[in-house]
Amino acid sequence: MFEGVPMLCQPFDLDQKVTTRYLSYVWKMGVEIVVERGEIEGAIRRVLVGKEGEEMKQRAMEIQEEVKDAISHGGSSQNSLKKLLELIFSL
Repeated sequence: MFEGVPMLCQPFDLDQKVTTRYLSYVWKMGVEIVVERGEIEGAIRRVLVGKEGEEMKQRAMEIQEEVKDAISHGGSSQNSLKKLLELIFSL
């Protein structure tokens, strides 16, 4: 996500399935695949060629900016980490 690139997602276990669904259907910057030759080829074509691939690239770039904002100084991830550390040190 940080690189702003659409992804081909092949989930193997519990949390990966949730992440794959978010990347594919909520954030719309990826394609869920199953290990079958034809499906992998189709997924690659969806990402690299045509309007759907362009939309995924655009969405990936938008999310990349959000990630950069979150991890930058004063961003939400930085603030959350700071609060966690403060909590740990207060114990």
